[in-house]
Amino acid sequence: MTPARSPLASALLLLAAGAGRGVGARDPPIVLFLGPTTTGVIGDRTATTAACVAAASSRGLDCGASFMLLSYDTGDDIPNACVPEGSTCFSTTAAIVADSLTGTQIAPDWAGLFSAGALTNPFNVIAGVGNEYWTGMTTTGLPQTGATCAGWTYDGNTLFGIAGLKNDASSGYWVAGVSEFCSTSISTVCVCVPSTPLLAETASPTAGPSAPPTRARAPIKSAAASPAVAVVAVVVAVAVAVLVA
Repeated sequence: MTPARSPLASALLLLAAGAGRGVGARDPPIVLFLGPTTTGVIGDRTATTAACVAAASSRGLDCGASFMLLSYDTGDDIPNACVPEGSTCFSTTAAIVADSLTGTQIAPDWAGLFSAGALTNPFNVIAGVGNEYWTGMTTTGLPQTGATCAGWTYDGNTLFGIAGLKNDASSGYWVAGVSEFCSTSISTVCVCVPSTPLLAETASPTAGPSAPPTRARAPIKSAAASPAVAVVAVVVAVAVAVLVA
C-alpha cells in the first residue's frame, strides 16, 4: 500500500508543479514608443515597419517584431495585433507599457487599447510623443476608411487622416481623436513585441483576418539555469525527501 502523503509533502509537490509550469507568468511587456514625426506621406506597411525597427534599434529595445500603430484602408487587423495585411499575429498576453525609459503601463493588455474602458495611463507617458499622432483608426482600432491620407501616401490639404490624442484616457480618443489635414506633421507611435518569449501566429495566406491562426512558438535563446529553476529543483528535492521519510 502506498503511504499517505503528509500535508507538507502535498503542498511542496503542488508548489513544485506550479513553479515548473510558470503559474501566473506573463510574456514580457509589449512596449509602445515614439516613431518618426511625419506628414501623411508615411508609406506602406513595409516602409513603416522598417521605420519602427530602426527606431527600436536606436533605443536599444529588444524586439522580436516591431510595427507602427497605424491602420490602412484595408487588410490590417491591429486589434488582434495582426500585421502586415492580417497575416502575422503576435501574442498579446503581455501588459502594454510606455517607452522603456519609464515603463509606465498604458493598458493591462492589448485589447485594452481598443475597448470602451479607460486606459491605465494616457499616451502622454510615451517619452517624446506629441499632442497628436497618426493612427488612421476608429475607436475600436479598425481602419477608418477614407481617413488615412490615401493609404499614407499623400501630404496635401484636400485629404485628411485620423490622429490620436495623447491626453485622453477615457473616451477612445487616444486612437481616434481628431482629423488632421495630411500636410500636418505630427508624431507616430511604434510597437515593440518582445523577442522572448514570442508567440508567432501565421494565418493561412488565403484566409481573412478573422480566420483562426495556427500558433507556433518562436525559438528562444538558450541560457544558463535561472534562479527560479534552481528554486524549483530544491523544492522538488525537499518534497521527495519528505515523501521518502
